[in-house]
Amino acid sequence: MKYYLSVAVQITVSLTMLAACSISPDTSRQSGAERQAESLVIPSQQSAIVQSGNGGPEVLSLQSIPVLEPGEGQVLIRIYAAAINPIDWRNRQGGGMAAGMAAGPVPGGEGMAAGPAQAGAAGGTPAQGAIAKSVPGLDFSGVVARVGAGVTSFKVGDAVFAKINSGQGGSLNGAYAQYAIAPVSRVAAKPTGLTYAEASGLGTVGITALRAVNQANVRAGQRVFIDGIAGGIGSSVAQIVKARGAYVLGTASSIHHDYLRSIGVDEPIDYKQVKFEEVVRQPVDVVIETVGVETATRALKIMKQGGVMTSVSGVPGAAACAAAGVTCIAISGASAASALTDAELLAEISNLAQAGKLKLHVDATYPLEQAAIAQDKNHEGSTEGKVVLLVDAARAKQK
Repeated sequence: MKYYLSVAVQITVSLTMLAACSISPDTSRQSGAERQAESLVIPSQQSAIVQSGNGGPEVLSLQSIPVLEPGEGQVLIRIYAAAINPIDWRNRQGGGMAAGMAAGPVPGGEGMAAGPAQAGAAGGTPAQGAIAKSVPGLDFSGVVARVGAGVTSFKVGDAVFAKINSGQGGSLNGAYAQYAIAPVSRVAAKPTGLTYAEASGLGTVGITALRAVNQANVRAGQRVFIDGIAGGIGSSVAQIVKARGAYVLGTASSIHHDYLRSIGVDEPIDYKQVKFEEVVRQPVDVVIETVGVETATRALKIMKQGGVMTSVSGVPGAAACAAAGVTCIAISGASAASALTDAELLAEISNLAQAGKLKLHVDATYPLEQAAIAQDKNHEGSTEGKVVLLVDAARAKQK
């Protein structure tokens, strides 16, 4: 717990500044025009979690940093909630995707759905001996505070969610902050039925889940097995394939089974009590893997000849897939092959959520200054949906 004490000391110094940057949260009786006018009042400085170098949670601290100006085709978003992804703590540890793969899968499975760690400004390399500083975080929701040149698809005051590359637009541009810049291609309208906290995590898991489902070409009437179905990606996949008319089964500990049934899962399997390959009697058409290569290899045993496996956490060897008569496809964040752009994927995710066919469950919430603890919660695995930072706690709970 020493590092928490260290982080707490750094954070205490900045807590008054965090309050100073906040605006009164009582917006329940404001009109849209009033909220837009309020959003135009943008401070020059903001509170953000800054990562200094790599290591444990002690490299994270709450600091005052500049609010950036959006460039052409970009919007500045006032953040109400930000979601934690496994890539956040992997980047903090110093290896991004590579470190995550070496360390093994996340228990319960959220997969490896992001790119490499960013260093220095805009992905550059810091000077010799310098400590790279960055604001972590890929996913967030809030309202548009300012639009850059040429932006016509969004206006000030629009409720949105976004997915960015941590470090994009400068090393100090990330989701663990009060403001962040995003290209309009990575922004979508917030579904009206979701709170900002619920919408904050739609970006990375939604895009990854939708790519996995599209690559598997899931169709009505198919049997789809999802390993690690209670996590952010797994539960999103489950809802997307249910919307397409599939029969869904998957692994999760029994404490998550009620939740899984509530989102339409037909057959939850307690991996702590049984081996799924011993209880799945009827072969499945599709496997979507979020846990790891070992369980993906076991899943080959329950697949039909000609079936498709897509995985965000590694696939079995080519020989094993060929012997099973199965097509195996690795899905790796932005590098995954897709017929759709990120903007098109985000729009489809937004539409599914707006129609009530996709909802991201919030497992746990933390204030911005407890980002280190929130990352550790995500690192523990076995979460039910997402871990979320409440940057503006009152607004984050609003729809």
